[in-house]
Amino acid sequence: MFLYFFLLSFTSFAQDYSIDSIFVTSKQSIPQKSETSSTFTITKDDIERNPKANLLELLSQVPGIDISTTGIQGGESSIFIRGAEARHTLILIDGVRSFDPTSIGRTFNASILDLVNIERIEILKGNQSVLYGSDAIGGVINIITKLGSQNKLIKLSTGNFNQVSAGFGTDYNKFSYSLIAQKKNSEFDDTIKGEEKDKKQSIMGQLGFLYEFNRILSQTSIVLNHSSFDTDKFDYTVNKPIDDNNASNKIEHGQLSQKVDYRLNQNSHIEADLHLMRIERDIKYDNGTSYETSEYSGFNYGIDLKLHHDNETSKTIYGFYSQTESYKDNDIKSKYLNQNDFYFNKHIRLNDKHHFDFGARATNNEYFGTHVVYGVGYKMIMNSYFLRVGHHTGFKAPTIYQLRAKENAYGAIGNEDLSPEKSRDYEISFGEESSLYKAELTAFYNEVDEFIDFNQGYQNLYKVIYKGVEFNGMRKISNLNVGASFTLLDLKTTASKKLARRPRQSYSTFLDWNLKKQNTFGLYYKLQGERIDYQGSTEIKLDKYQIVDLKYQWKKKNIKIGLIVGNFLNQSYEIVKGYSTLDRNYQLSIDYSY
Repeated sequence: MFLYFFLLSFTSFAQDYSIDSIFVTSKQSIPQKSETSSTFTITKDDIERNPKANLLELLSQVPGIDISTTGIQGGESSIFIRGAEARHTLILIDGVRSFDPTSIGRTFNASILDLVNIERIEILKGNQSVLYGSDAIGGVINIITKLGSQNKLIKLSTGNFNQVSAGFGTDYNKFSYSLIAQKKNSEFDDTIKGEEKDKKQSIMGQLGFLYEFNRILSQTSIVLNHSSFDTDKFDYTVNKPIDDNNASNKIEHGQLSQKVDYRLNQNSHIEADLHLMRIERDIKYDNGTSYETSEYSGFNYGIDLKLHHDNETSKTIYGFYSQTESYKDNDIKSKYLNQNDFYFNKHIRLNDKHHFDFGARATNNEYFGTHVVYGVGYKMIMNSYFLRVGHHTGFKAPTIYQLRAKENAYGAIGNEDLSPEKSRDYEISFGEESSLYKAELTAFYNEVDEFIDFNQGYQNLYKVIYKGVEFNGMRKISNLNVGASFTLLDLKTTASKKLARRPRQSYSTFLDWNLKKQNTFGLYYKLQGERIDYQGSTEIKLDKYQIVDLKYQWKKKNIKIGLIVGNFLNQSYEIVKGYSTLDRNYQLSIDYSY
């Protein structure tokens, strides 16, 4: 019980922790108590209780995750897991890789996503290249949407964000479907000391189907997102963003995924995941003499075939993954990149105390040949205590842009001689858990060689080391949930350049109090330590800041009314130098389901 008495108990979400919960992002449906990697789940109840207006704000409360955005809504977003680069975090939507082939780092701008159609979020921290390949050397975030039958839902909200949402679903024997739609508007000044109000409008639609017949389970998901927003320009003469009344950005994102699971027998089943994703971006900007529009088009399709074999003591997966992506803009005409992977992973439960996990993956990239990575993990459970250790290797292939981008007036950009980034990480965790509390302390180390950065074109410049300590947990006492977490980061490179926009210390705590069955009060606090950013080549220190959010929710039968007061202390702070953040803000919402 000693960890229970350390800060009473700790996590960033007031989730009802279940020792038998299943964590499916690992592709093997491993019971969470047996996982040999660091995992974190944001449940449907967590999403409903948490006073955050969008996905990025919600993720920022997870221990070890930091977010940066250029502006309040709709700007470029970066998700850092344990300090690792945004391009080292793989985003999945319903298990399907979601990235923008037209982006510099092959990342995905999660600011275009919202919470209304999200069922839960599963997070794997640390190198996950064995099961997920290139892009996952920092971690994986799987966003699981609401598929199949659900209650009819109407949601209205107003305040700093105006939102209208609706959804419904129906069951027909073994077939079910759901449809969700949302429109959201906001208006903020995205630059500090600016005078122009930047408008954003987003429209989202999702259609989902679930079908079960004999040994076959089929799942179909279609997700469409449209976002348009005003942007500002970066003035290189003063090295900061300034108002621009004519600049704008438009993003169209569409994704189709089809999953079919066929059970061969009691112990084995075959799973086929097919996906198709397209992203279109139009950026209108001032080129110095006039306004022009750059058009970007990205396309990605692939298939993931898996053979699962499970018994009482082990779970084994054999997989083949094939993917093709394309990138086109005003200068680069239809460049393609193909990749094929073979992988396996085995989880062994020797008994209730000892759990082993090991696997390997061979990736053939048409530019860089074949790379083999591996991973091993072990977890020992001793009554209410547990010890977990792991070691993994991985790699991140250069993007089409980093390879093929044409030189401009300032010099070279693309570099076809780039090598993949190579990673190896180590992790050890010790904790205590029960049905009422969980506490966990983790030390981690991740080393990335051949790190790609820009210096008169993209080059493999140096080695980066991400290391630190992370602590989180929670305690449930009657109708009260309390908790806290902290992360301490040490980021180093073999060059003089420092890594930007990541705090070396962050702390958070929360309190959720169910006053009565229909009344809930929440208090959330976060302290972010000092960070650095760059204006041109000049290093700028960003001060530490603290945020307090308050939430009240009243719920009775089919009606739920919520009030959020964000940044209650009205703190002024910067996440990205020169860009605004929210002052004290309010959000009132009404949900009706039937």
